[in-house]
Amino acid sequence: MLARKGIEVRLLVTLLATAVLESSSTSSSLAQEEANKAAPPRVNHAALTVEGGGTLGAYEGGLTWALLEVFRQRRVMNLPDSVRRRAAKPIEPLRIDFATIRALDPFEFHAAAGASAGSINAFIAANQWCSIDPPEREDGSSFWRVWVLTGLSEVLPSRRDADWHGDKAIFTRTRLTPIFAKLDSAWKTITYDSGCKVSFGAAITRLAGDSVEISDRIHPRNQRYAAAFAVEAPQSGTGSVQYRQPLPDSDARLQLGALVQLPTDRNGGTIQHRYAYELINASSGYPLAFQPQLVHYCAVIRAARRTGVPIPCTEHVADSAFFVDGGVFDNGPLTLGYGMALAANPSVTLDNLHMLFVSPSQRRFTGGRRDAFSGGARGLSVSDSGTADTQHKNPEAASEGLDALAKLLRAFIPSARQYEMQIAARLLPVVQQADRRKESSATALALARAAETFQRKRAEFEYQTRKRDLNEAARATDSVRFERDSLRYILASCRLNPTLCVPAHEDSLVELPRHHDLTDINIQSLPSDFSATDTAANQTPFESNLITSTRWHPLAGDWLFGFGGFIGRSLREYDFYVGVYDALALIAQEVICVDSVDPQCFPKKLSALIIDPIVPLSNKGTTALKALYDEEFPSRASSRRLLSHADSAADPVTVNIIQAMGSRMDTISLPSTACQKGGRIERLSCGEGIDRVFGILRTTPDFAKNGMFQGCSADPTGRVECTPDPRFNDFVENPSIAMNKLTGQILERLLAATPDSSDLNLPLKVATATFFATNERTRTGIDAGSVSLPSLPVRKLLFFYALPSSVGGFAGTPGWYLEWATRAHVNSTYTLGAAGRFVWASGFKDSTTLHRGRIFIPALRAEIKPWGRLSPWISTAGIDLAYWSDQSPYAFWRDWDNNGLTGAVTGALFAQRIRVSVYRRPPRYWIRSGDKPWPAVSIGLGDTNGVLYWLLRSWH
Repeated sequence: MLARKGIEVRLLVTLLATAVLESSSTSSSLAQEEANKAAPPRVNHAALTVEGGGTLGAYEGGLTWALLEVFRQRRVMNLPDSVRRRAAKPIEPLRIDFATIRALDPFEFHAAAGASAGSINAFIAANQWCSIDPPEREDGSSFWRVWVLTGLSEVLPSRRDADWHGDKAIFTRTRLTPIFAKLDSAWKTITYDSGCKVSFGAAITRLAGDSVEISDRIHPRNQRYAAAFAVEAPQSGTGSVQYRQPLPDSDARLQLGALVQLPTDRNGGTIQHRYAYELINASSGYPLAFQPQLVHYCAVIRAARRTGVPIPCTEHVADSAFFVDGGVFDNGPLTLGYGMALAANPSVTLDNLHMLFVSPSQRRFTGGRRDAFSGGARGLSVSDSGTADTQHKNPEAASEGLDALAKLLRAFIPSARQYEMQIAARLLPVVQQADRRKESSATALALARAAETFQRKRAEFEYQTRKRDLNEAARATDSVRFERDSLRYILASCRLNPTLCVPAHEDSLVELPRHHDLTDINIQSLPSDFSATDTAANQTPFESNLITSTRWHPLAGDWLFGFGGFIGRSLREYDFYVGVYDALALIAQEVICVDSVDPQCFPKKLSALIIDPIVPLSNKGTTALKALYDEEFPSRASSRRLLSHADSAADPVTVNIIQAMGSRMDTISLPSTACQKGGRIERLSCGEGIDRVFGILRTTPDFAKNGMFQGCSADPTGRVECTPDPRFNDFVENPSIAMNKLTGQILERLLAATPDSSDLNLPLKVATATFFATNERTRTGIDAGSVSLPSLPVRKLLFFYALPSSVGGFAGTPGWYLEWATRAHVNSTYTLGAAGRFVWASGFKDSTTLHRGRIFIPALRAEIKPWGRLSPWISTAGIDLAYWSDQSPYAFWRDWDNNGLTGAVTGALFAQRIRVSVYRRPPRYWIRSGDKPWPAVSIGLGDTNGVLYWLLRSWH
């Protein structure tokens, strides 16, 4: 904008100077002609900021991919034919509505910024914006390869994996490295528009505290950093993109805080790609989920002592420190995106910069329906007819004691992650006002200088004119005097000699030279003052150019604190397609229908963009978008449903998931008391809507028929292959069991990643032991009875399974026992198993001559696993069918009769710590002569092998 105003000022000065030398009419026409020639074409400037959020990156990836492909192709259409001819040809014909793309306004993309998962999507977008190749299909895109192909199998190692002890975090990056290596290789095959570049920035959080200098006396503590560099297309148009440092004044407009630089080489000033990937790994390294990343950087660029020239940030002078997810303090780095875009081009201002903010948290409530499980999510509430719907507001309940602290801690991290956006909301209007004041001041100064130049030239012109008039007046005086003397001489001669005189001719009028009339130039008509108020009258607030994405559909990536997408590939595909759908919705609502008064414009145009897509889609992608549209707009009097029976039959898994997720949308929110049953895991699964979605999926024909979902995809030959996803199917079959199993694996990974010397190691082991002692309802397979042993390597498994699971004695009767058990879990409620109890030094007597106070009691055991609030107090409750006999095989088989057969009630109490069994004492055993067979009660310590295991781990 400043550059454009500068052109206008220069034109004004030129017109004023021309007015002095030309007539007013001629000057005006020439000025208008020159202004028309010099006026630059309209340029739409744009930048991108992507919010973070774990596996929400799949949704953001789909949205970013679609927008990138649409507006990248729109940009390519404006390039010369000689440039476009260098682009690679598509492998197959593209079914794209290029006419709709051409009708859109073009945008020049200047900057991309992100944090956490958003930094990955922003980085991919920055690397591909300058491409002039045809668009790529969604399932072959870089975004798809990063997000859809990455699940728990790729990031959660097992004990058998080599990186079990290598990565000190829950998840590992080892198997993510090849994915980014393939991206780097794929980008080398792209054809680029040489000279094109995009600024990229990512927010990161330093693990240790540091300080940033505000002034000589103020050095506040700081952990939030940001790094930025330019992604430049190769000059040849092919090959690898280059990463270079941005302009030195890249943070001059917006003081971006601790903006660090990445190391460059000594010659070309290029950044090695490995340093850029260090930044990406750090920015997307969710704390605790991924281990901190070592980043090489220069926080302060120092100048050489002798020359004063800044020393380049090379790897020899760079510092290094460990960083984690930038979303800890700055989950949506708006200020960073704005700052880079303003520094990229002097003509970019907050008045003409369109910022696209990709945020999964902004919702639209079409038809008044909202996500019943999301509580009071903020969003745009719009009905089918375009009318706004009010959100339900529930009064806040009072919080006391530790509840208040817990509530504060739950809200602290989400608030801290978005605090930078609050700063941006306060800072950017001030920057815009300052820019406008600076712009208007520069305009007023230029006009004043032009007026001063005009007045000076006018005075000089008048001086020269008056000087010329004076000289001409002197010459005219001499001429008149000469003529007067001549006439007197002639008159005297005529009087002396009348014959010499002839009739006099009429004197001719002498026309004096006519000079330019300066009154034709009216200096008062020029704007002598150009105030900021006058300028702002034709400007708009920067918020009008801030476009935020909105969504209607629920996301699986929202589950489990942002990591629910790891559960299964089908869920990540669903989230990706929701992102593509919302990208088309954004184009329909914010671009095509922005000035429309038709309330049905948005659904109509969105439907048209799905039927005639503006991005290349696979058959699965087309089916998904149709199903998503039908979920958001289920009833339309003027239009039929987009999804056909053939579409549903071709890809039932995708359609079933979309319809199951759509069942969460309702006109009212879920009551707060709806998910208060069961343990913590059950309440979490219910509260996030996982149970409802998977419950619906279990009833679908595909799952009921096969016992699993099969992810089907077509290869290039057209053959359809279906591959089951075992973990996803486990979640669909029983979410609570699968989630508890996953929780146990995560706790084991966390224990392996936490050093034994850490002060947090012991509390973590206590918490893990408590979890394994209270997760009875989620166990499967065969185990050693009601014990807290986790999954162990075979060598450790055999040792601890060889130890007794319970040790105790009898109430009121001498005797001690050791018990071993094994059981198979029928389901989450019932188990069947066997137990063997060895008793010695007992006071029980029998009629055999071999009795030495030792008894062997084998039993068949059936147990129930209580649920809800009983589960921590009563781990299991069951019955035993037991047979009492001496500890001798001979006696056991010789005297087999019903006299030793009996029943018992048994149970594990207080998180498996106590084992209580109440037997009906068999008739063949007595305590004293003549005693009746009253019950025999045993009380002992339960989970003895599990307790020993955790004690050994604590002492390790």
